[in-house]
Amino acid sequence: MTEGTDPVHDELPAETSDSENAEAAGTVENAGTVESTETGENTESTGTAESTGTAGKPAVRRREQVPLRALAPGVTVAEMLNDEHGCRALHQRRLRLAGTDALGRTAALAGNVTLADGAMIAGGAMLAGDAALAGDATMAGTAGGRGEAWYVIRGSGVLDAGQAGSAELLRGTAVWLTSSLGYRCQGNLEILAVTIQADAGESHTGSALHVTTLDASPVERTGNREFRVLLSAGLPITQFAGLIPPGRAPEHKHTYDEVVHVLAGWGMVHLEGKHTEIGPGTSIYLPPQVPHCLENTSSEPLRVLGVFYPAGSPAAKQTT
Repeated sequence: MTEGTDPVHDELPAETSDSENAEAAGTVENAGTVESTETGENTESTGTAESTGTAGKPAVRRREQVPLRALAPGVTVAEMLNDEHGCRALHQRRLRLAGTDALGRTAALAGNVTLADGAMIAGGAMLAGDAALAGDATMAGTAGGRGEAWYVIRGSGVLDAGQAGSAELLRGTAVWLTSSLGYRCQGNLEILAVTIQADAGESHTGSALHVTTLDASPVERTGNREFRVLLSAGLPITQFAGLIPPGRAPEHKHTYDEVVHVLAGWGMVHLEGKHTEIGPGTSIYLPPQVPHCLENTSSEPLRVLGVFYPAGSPAAKQTT
């Protein structure tokens, strides 16, 4: 997919829209019951947990379809894409760290939690007590799979990876954590994390911890679309932020596995003859060689974050 990002980091406004508030409103207690504010109609999903169980099938999952699960006090996860949706090489999840849940209650965790992608969250390392939870939340864990690519959607915090280093986490920060790297993350923020499950190819040649930002990444263009490569060199994956102007590009396909998450804007994904509305919080799995197209149906830019395996150029495509 050749979607890119705009020169100014503005995926999410300072004051969240109704759709973004709907994203944040899902809690452990009421997960899956958040009413969609994207459209008033039922949109077809080309693949969901109920309908897709094999690799190679595209999947589209809207944020309100995905229940939240407690990982630690003040920490929840939404499993956006994984094996259940046919997305075996790349597992995408959305993490939220906050002092309390959306209803002002404390999320409890008795012990450690191992996620489906192999990442481990250590419950014993979390902040304890309501007083601590009134501010930032803390998540300690180990990077799963062959490594994890993070992107800070909103908020701020601090990441400590021991001898590998530490980093300030702000909106637009991209992070690579190599496999089995231990970390501790503290703050009030939302993170989109993709774990690389594919076991083919060589290991990455970069550092155990690599941090960059959207603003530090140069703008590249293909046609009228822009993108910025955030993570790629020396890694098994490429992470990029993309901007799609109003309109529709020709249908195309790629040779790699790709997961996409809509950060802002509205549009339509065209897949296998189906046309599904997408908006903030929508995740899309695009298997290799599957023709597709993302269309921006609004007057504002459609902003996305993509991760694909193996690494390469977001501009590489085959027109169908």
